Amino acid sequence: MTKKQELAKFLDNRISYHILRDSLQKCSVTLSEFSKDKKALSDEQLFSVVAISDNMSKQFAALNNELAAIYCIGETLEERKSGAYMDVILKQCEEGLAGFIADDMDNIILAYEPVWAIGTGETASPEQAQEVHAGIRAWLTERFEAETAQDVSILYGGSCKPGNAAELFAKADIDGGLIGGASLNAADFTAIIEARTKA
Repeated sequence: MTKKQELAKFLDNRISYHILRDSLQKCSVTLSEFSKDKKALSDEQLFSVVAISDNMSKQFAALNNELAAIYCIGETLEERKSGAYMDVILKQCEEGLAGFIADDMDNIILAYEPVWAIGTGETASPEQAQEVHAGIRAWLTERFEAETAQDVSILYGGSCKPGNAAELFAKADIDGGLIGGASLNAADFTAIIEARTKA
């Protein structure tokens, strides 16, 4: 049984937040930066993970210390409304992943977090999220190769919750969620994990 499957089984037993917290403390979890705008949980909850900003040196530091890096990208509400959101997101990809080769991508997870949806209760529609994820995957294919692009996990991190998780995870290019506030409630977090397991 993989660590991910063990966690899912563990959560299926409707454990309390305190049991989950205590269990995760036994794992190797490192945050290199934490602010009200940057929070991180990995797609593989029991793996080493590092939360990063758009500072490439932090990504290199994470990889050099055998940690997985989560690179968060996303647009503001103004950028979304202007229609320039894909240009903004792809520029973030270009800048944040400059200097990396295909092999490095084994330890880099991308997370699309529309800034306008972080902590607001607002969320991109599944169609909006899929459009961005597909655009990122197409960019990865051009920048690296198709196999690398398919292997990179691209998570959705804009207010993913039990009520929208199944619809989001049903989309072809959404590989999972970067879960914030919903992870603080064991029942909500379990429901999100179940939605991802069934996708």
